[in-house]
Amino acid sequence: MHYSNDFTTAGLNHLATALHDNKTLTFLRLASNSLEDVDAQHLSNVLRQNKVLTILKLQDNRIGDAGAKYLANALENNTVHNDSKNSIETDGIQYIADALQNNTVLAELYLGFNLVADDGVQHLTEALQNNTTLTVLDLANADIRVKGAQYLADLLISDNTKLSRLYLKNNSVEDVGSQHLGNALRKNQTLNTFLIGSNPFGHYEARRLADALAFHTVFST
Repeated sequence: MHYSNDFTTAGLNHLATALHDNKTLTFLRLASNSLEDVDAQHLSNVLRQNKVLTILKLQDNRIGDAGAKYLANALENNTVHNDSKNSIETDGIQYIADALQNNTVLAELYLGFNLVADDGVQHLTEALQNNTTLTVLDLANADIRVKGAQYLADLLISDNTKLSRLYLKNNSVEDVGSQHLGNALRKNQTLNTFLIGSNPFGHYEARRLADALAFHTVFST
């Protein structure tokens, strides 16, 4: 089910009521609807009871840290969760990371175009060190810098990681950050898609990354 552009809070309340007794709907997309934290709260209340819906896409709304906290509490049944292009900052990422600590279901997490920053990456990667289910992590345009790249590099060489797709386009990963990632990619055996275009590192570091990814499937700078 897909709603966009004109979905209101009142409409969401009606939808939440319908979802309460849902036995068939597995995919819900509410992109570009100006949903805010209170709307995330209504959704999370229902999703905690709903065991059928597994794919939730809420990109391009106005959900902030409080809304992220509500949604994190409802992550246990989602296999795909998309919160990209919202207003989530480090505190909200912390809530999501906490929810991931014992999560054994979530396979895809999209947080691009939020202010994740290096501290947010640290929260996520610490939570994912023992995670064996997440395969897709989108952190494009998320204000990630050298320290964040180091945290991600450490995750990529973790024995437990199952990440197959990592999106880091439009961040601030400089030469040193790309070196950390390149070193990790030489050891990583799971990644097949790595997007890191529009980051401020030089041609030499781009070449080193390409060399590190010689046996990976998709690489984009």
